[in-house]
Amino acid sequence: MKLSVLGINFKTAPLGMREQASFRDGEVPGVLQHMSSAFSGAGFVLLSTCNRTELYSTGVDVTAHRLELVRVLLKNADDGVVAGADAHFYVKTGREAAEHLLTVTASLDSLVVGETEILGQIKQAFMRAVEAGTQGQILFALFHHAFKCGRRVHAETDISRGRVSVSSVAVAFAEQVFGGLESKTVMIVGAGEMADRALKCLIDRGVRNVLVLNRSLAHGQALAARHGGRAFSLDELEEYLPQADIVICSTRAAHVIIRATAVRRAMENRSGKPTLLLDIGMPRNIEPTVREVKDVHLYHIDDLQRVAAENLARRQQAVEKAREIVREVCSEWDAHEIVTGKMHFT
Repeated sequence: MKLSVLGINFKTAPLGMREQASFRDGEVPGVLQHMSSAFSGAGFVLLSTCNRTELYSTGVDVTAHRLELVRVLLKNADDGVVAGADAHFYVKTGREAAEHLLTVTASLDSLVVGETEILGQIKQAFMRAVEAGTQGQILFALFHHAFKCGRRVHAETDISRGRVSVSSVAVAFAEQVFGGLESKTVMIVGAGEMADRALKCLIDRGVRNVLVLNRSLAHGQALAARHGGRAFSLDELEEYLPQADIVICSTRAAHVIIRATAVRRAMENRSGKPTLLLDIGMPRNIEPTVREVKDVHLYHIDDLQRVAAENLARRQQAVEKAREIVREVCSEWDAHEIVTGKMHFT
């Protein structure tokens, strides 16, 4: 019952490929059931975030079935796409796979090291596997060790101090571009957790004029009410886009929401004032050709790595302590497997 992980992340694959391998929450159960049917008796957990897609498994010879599994993660892409993408996928087995999960859960493998979202995302991925009945005993035990590791890292180190989420780094990026943000009008597209975090960071930096646009007006109103913003339906995007100096887009939509034609029309009404658009969703929700519009600056999630690297340099001591915790919990995992007699990590 050998443990394995097959995946791609922001270090190994370009954004476009990660988009193709990105799964919305509602898609995950179907993928897990497909895997379970294809590999009888195997266990699976699928983790898909804006920066990684990873399939954790037991009872599968990943080396023998690598291309088949890559095809599933690329949503049944054709042979040419699978062959071209395969080199961007990594495979880790046994103890290395276990240590990798602990490292990811400790946010040491994140674009923004120390970010707190990943622990919740891993818990959600695990629960989807439990609901689908695909987790199995080995993955059940391993993921609970991972949760313990994540909790310890955040409780026992300072790794989460400062700007340690994609949302907060996006706001810091906007601050670097514009200087002070107090006089800027900010449009938040989306009303999920990342949008909420971004809005909190904006308020902390003095922003007072915030527009929240969301497909569900009620959800947008709830977010805006918590932070003193104004909420509008996503259908009103083009009407309010000319007012926005900064647009932060983070939705669960699998399609483009802000198109170049809409941005071009908006800029005609801004008298040459520049607009910064930050697309921090996965898949991207802003049409890439938007960056061709005059006075518009478009950045996506990979562009935030420079700010994230500067932040990481200030927290090296906490990172080393976090790595020590990962090693300790990994040793506990090894001991657990020896006691239970599974020894699948060899």
